[in-house]
This record gives sequence, structure tokens and C-alpha cells, in this order.
Amino acid sequence: MTTSSLNKLLGTESAGRFEEARFGGEELLELLRLFLIAGDDTEAERVCLVHTPLDFPTVWAITPAMLQAKVPRLFVLHPGKKSAGLRSIQSPFRFQNLLLAIVIRQGAASVLFAEKVPSENRLFQESRELFRVVVCDDPKLLKPLFRKLKTPLGERTKELLNLWNPAAISPPQFSQVLELLHKKREQFFEMQVRIRIHDSLARTLPIELEGEPFFLALNRCFRQILHFDYLELQIPNPDDFWPGRGPGWVWRDTEWTGQLLSILLRQEKLASAVREGEPVIIHDVSKAQSLMNPRLLRIMGLKSGILLPMSLKSRTLGWLKIFYHQQPLITDKEISLLKFLSTSVADVLVRSRMYLRTQRLATVDGLTGLFNHRFFHEQLRKEYQRAKRYHNSLTLIMVDVDDFKQYNDANGHLAGDQALETLASVIKRTVRDIDFVARYGGEEFALILPEVDTRRGFIVAEKIRRSVESETFEGEHRLKSKKITISAGICDNALVRGPEEMIEQADQALYWVKRHGRNRCRAARKEKNARKA
Repeated sequence: MTTSSLNKLLGTESAGRFEEARFGGEELLELLRLFLIAGDDTEAERVCLVHTPLDFPTVWAITPAMLQAKVPRLFVLHPGKKSAGLRSIQSPFRFQNLLLAIVIRQGAASVLFAEKVPSENRLFQESRELFRVVVCDDPKLLKPLFRKLKTPLGERTKELLNLWNPAAISPPQFSQVLELLHKKREQFFEMQVRIRIHDSLARTLPIELEGEPFFLALNRCFRQILHFDYLELQIPNPDDFWPGRGPGWVWRDTEWTGQLLSILLRQEKLASAVREGEPVIIHDVSKAQSLMNPRLLRIMGLKSGILLPMSLKSRTLGWLKIFYHQQPLITDKEISLLKFLSTSVADVLVRSRMYLRTQRLATVDGLTGLFNHRFFHEQLRKEYQRAKRYHNSLTLIMVDVDDFKQYNDANGHLAGDQALETLASVIKRTVRDIDFVARYGGEEFALILPEVDTRRGFIVAEKIRRSVESETFEGEHRLKSKKITISAGICDNALVRGPEEMIEQADQALYWVKRHGRNRCRAARKEKNARKA
């Protein structure tokens, strides 16, 4: 590892003796401004000297007029660049990549150094330009330091340093200010992240969202907050948030395409983390005992990660699995913030689940779990208007079970209810996630297919019809046809002037099938042909 210029200048024996901290560019600029003009008595005589590299966000960005008013005797050493409005001197300082500022006030001296350091890959914070800042105002440390600086900084600096009186009573030490600023910065960082977590969840995750929009919004929150390379979200009952999703379903956000295996966890190794709601930090995925299949992560180039149980009141509502190509900096403060994120997300999941369950009582059919008749009409109106606005296709399929009264009479209403549940399940697994399926009434179902025209709608209807025909239903042998079958009518928005007319046209196509043998699908014709039919 290359020794930094600052270490060369200060000497390795001084490690730990100087007050130091790390700041971003804007923070460094504000720190330098405070350093140059700090003091209770602004009229007190002070002399300031600054050597500033060209690529630093330093004194060049501080308003010269303000500095001239506060610090009349300010000298700027520069590596070949004039400083607008400030006295500038060609810098002989050999450490050209260091920022150096010296302030002598009433004989007491303070020195500030800064150098660029590698960007800090800190959790909850995007990578940014970073500076190591060292401050010294202790006369015992300044004496050997000034001996080193006198020769390389030239005659002007020698004259300035001669003004220093080691015995002078120093004003409140700037090294203490630096320490305080660093603590305040860390407190501000924690407060800022907590506010960002709260605002992100409140702003991007309305409680009424469900299905894919719910998980996309949650994913956006995690990306804004954690800046991950790979994410998995595992919830024990995903069906509560996205109807039709089974217990093993996992939400993923990854740059890899295709179906990936889930990152499997050894639950016995995570029991204490679940109990305490503690995040599990994985520094090296190849050595992680909590993972069952770490090789999958290594194939994707992921080196470290965080397993975060989303817990609320000792109850775990799911696992968030976050992985990175590079290990982010994680301190006790980040651990505390991860716990806050865990309880915040868990709280959102609880409130969202309660809201969605309440909503479903009003919108979902109790027997089949499909949407009910009233909600179907609301959704059809919305989808029709959306398709009209964006000039998209929209198809409606009306499905009716053939000879269902005969089946009920032969097998009883309990068997009929079970058959309707099975039919609903067959239809749901045959269509896309974005398609809307409702129980229209009795043994009739309705499907809304966004961005699908009649031709493709007919293909979907045929696929459902064949799936039902191949399904086995208890007691169907008692029917004359020996098989439970369905008939379907299809209509798209190109044929009609409104959603009500879509229902009417699809119904007419369905009734035509009923009159002509059942167990078939038919697309609605244009109005004049539909009437003839």
C-alpha cells in the first residue's frame, strides 16, 4: 500500500496524536471557511496561509470578498493558478496533493491538513468524494511540525511562522471543534437516514397497493436506501399482498436474467437473529454458515451481504436478503439503522396486510377467492378508459359452466361449491398475473385481459376451455356429457362504444355457443352480424 503524503509529512510516530476525521467535499469547504474565520473576536489580528491543490473544492470556492473582510492578511499558495481577488503566491510546497491551512491569531497557531482518500463505500450512502482532515493546535505537536514546514514553504511562510508564539494562550482549540463536528456529522447522518427511510416508505408505498405494484414500490424503497447489487424478499404468506402467489414465492431484483434459485437460509443458524430481530452481516459469502447455497452467489460475483429479518414485536414477517459485489462499511451505527429499517418495513407490511384483507372482504368472492361482481364492473370501467386513453386493446371473456344445475342436482351443492373453487383455480393459473378474473355470478366467470385483442383473447379462452376439459371433477360422470365443460364468449374494445356494450357483445357470443352445442368459444362479431347470430 502506498504511504499517503500526509503520513509522510506527519511521520508514522505521530499516528493517533492528531485529531482527524473524514468529510465530503462540501463539508470540507465549510470546515475550511470556519477554520479561517473562527474566533469570538472578529477584529483580532490574524494571519492565514493556505496551500490548495487545483482539484480540491477548497478556498477557490469561498467568496473572496467575504474572506478579505474577515481575514485581511490571507495568503494563498497555489500550484500555478491565480486566485481571483486574493493575494496569491506561487507555491513551493512539495506535497502538491495536500491542502494546508495555517492560522496564527494573537500568536496562537492552528494547522489543518486534508488529502483525498479512496471513496467510502458506506451502507445507506452512495459512494462520494472523501477527504481525510487532520487538525493540530497543540504547541507541543506544532513545534516539530513547523520545523518541517519552514523550508519547503518558502520565505513568506517563514515570516508568517515567526509570528507564532508557542506560549500564547490559544482560543478554544479547533481540534475540539473538529471532534465535535465529526460527532455532529455522525448524528446528522443517522437522523438523515432515519428520515429518508420513513419518507421513502411513506411516499412510495401507499397502503392500498397490492400485487406487482406493491413489490415494485417496496423494491424502489430498498434501492434508494441500500444501493444493493442483488435483492431477495421472502414473505411467508405472499398471497396476502399478491393473490395467487404461493408460500415458496420470492421477489427478486438482480441483473441476472432467467429463473434463479432462491438464496436458501439455514434457519437453525439464524434462530437467535430471528428472536432478537438482529441483522446478520455476511463479510464473506464463501464462509457464511447461514447460507445453504453460497456457490450461487459466487457465480454472480457477490462477495458480501446482509440478512435482515423484518421483525415487529418478536414476530418475523419475512426476510430481506441483500448482497453486494463489494463489502460496504458497516459500523454499530449502520446496525442500529438496519434494525430501524427492519421494524419500519415490518410495520408497513402489517398495516398493508390488514388494509388489503379488509378491502378483499368487500371486493373478493368468499367461495372462489376471485373478485366479485361489483368490483368487476369498477375494474372494467377503469381498464376501458385506460385502453381508450393509450389506444391499447382490451378483451373481455365471459365464461359459463355447462350443465352446472344438472351437476348440482346430481352431486349436491357442496360438491358444486368445490367444483367452482377448482374452476377458479384452473382459470387463475392459465392467465397472466396482470389479467383480472372475477366470479360474475353463480357459475359464470369474467376475465379482463389488458393489451389483448380478440384474436389473442380467443387463444386464451381456448386454453382455459381445454384446461377445464382435462381437469377431473368429483361426480362429473353423473352428467349426460360425463364431463364438466365451459363455454366462452369473447369481445374486445374495437367492436364497442363502452364497457357495458363489451359485456353485452361477449354475452351474445356466449349465448350463441350455448345454443349451438356448448364446450366451445366464440368471438363477438360486428354489431350487424352479432344481431343475426
